Amino acid sequence: MSSPEAKRGRLLTAFLSLLTFFSLTGLVALVAWGWGAALPDWQGPASPGVKEAVPVAAQATATAGTMEAAPAAGLASPVVETQAAPVQAAAAAAPDEEGPYSVGWYNTEYRVEPYGVYRASIYYPARSDARLAAPDALGAPYPGIVASNGYYGADWNITWVPQQLASHGYVALCFTPPAGGTLNTWSWSGLVQSWDTTQWAEGFKAGIDKLKEQNGLEGSLIQGLLDEETFGGIGLSMGGGGVLEAAGTGAQFDAVVGLAPAYSDAEAADGVCQLLAQTGNARAGDIPGWLCGLLDAVDVLGRVDGVFADVRTAAGTISVPAQVQVGSVDAFIPPPWVQAAYEDIPGSTSKSYVEIGGGSHAGFIDAWVLPFGDGIERALGGGIDIDVQEQHRVSQKYFVSWFNYYLKGQTEYGTYLFGAEAQADIASGVLSQLETSVSG
Repeated sequence: MSSPEAKRGRLLTAFLSLLTFFSLTGLVALVAWGWGAALPDWQGPASPGVKEAVPVAAQATATAGTMEAAPAAGLASPVVETQAAPVQAAAAAAPDEEGPYSVGWYNTEYRVEPYGVYRASIYYPARSDARLAAPDALGAPYPGIVASNGYYGADWNITWVPQQLASHGYVALCFTPPAGGTLNTWSWSGLVQSWDTTQWAEGFKAGIDKLKEQNGLEGSLIQGLLDEETFGGIGLSMGGGGVLEAAGTGAQFDAVVGLAPAYSDAEAADGVCQLLAQTGNARAGDIPGWLCGLLDAVDVLGRVDGVFADVRTAAGTISVPAQVQVGSVDAFIPPPWVQAAYEDIPGSTSKSYVEIGGGSHAGFIDAWVLPFGDGIERALGGGIDIDVQEQHRVSQKYFVSWFNYYLKGQTEYGTYLFGAEAQADIASGVLSQLETSVSG
């Protein structure tokens, strides 16, 4: 059993990690945003061609032990393209690897009332990997994706998600909400702290509008690249709860993914520490008893359940394919809560629950930020048990496949969702649990 000195040491480590995180991320935020402030004007690419077909309905059921599946049926000056179109390569690309497209990006912003200005970065298939790179229009039109980080996160510390999506042939906007929510919202050095999931949900909806605006704007880097009829959404933590809320409240999404989405299930356990212990992580037992008692005395589970009530209500009305992911040792949004989100989504909706073996909450953010977030998570009894790049690889494998299947109609990606590839991940322990229900 840990001594009182060791317990105090863990709490001090968590505090120092949090303090260091605040200081460093605030500095990087100012540098990163200033670097991409100005956008040059240029003539956009030619009008895109015909959009790809959307998938026909499929039926599949998958559990951790058994699976049955029936795959669905069938800003510089513009550069003149001379190489072969990469569309066929994109269709065959492995979802857990970098896609065949180079990636360009630039910064933008948009306003959503009553919250304020949302900062954002847009990533797109390009002729080279560079900020303001000339776009690659040969595979256009590309589906649009709106993405977001979570509490005390920002678009610049979850860049791996939109970058990978753009490399697989998507135009992805990743946003940071402003301070201005209605629930405990404040900002420190440009990072948002808000418990208002609707602030994220409205950001997702307005993000779609921003992509459309940029697609039709003369001189925009993505002018003519976007398929304005096909959109997906993906978010982490508060962003994950926000994307589920947006999907259930009228957003123009055709498929969504929540990474450890902000959700709760007060009935999942009798107390906070019991709930954390249910993640299967032995470190949960090291949490000081007095802290467990304090958290339970103020009814943390019940309070969180009330804060996320809007997400739970919206989840019950989602009608577009929805995937939720979680790490098996996530100490912030434990697997039982994400399992509750999966179960609350209607059975008539195609849905999937993906639990990454050894994955954590902080494991979904950019690798360079992991040491700060992981230090706090370990103080709560969690912490990543696999390499962060491995968690990214597995997560990407499932969200890229989900979007390729539902947004592009590439049914060959069904094997990664509920076929042989998925079964292999369960058998090897890459996934600790997988449940998928795909309905017509």
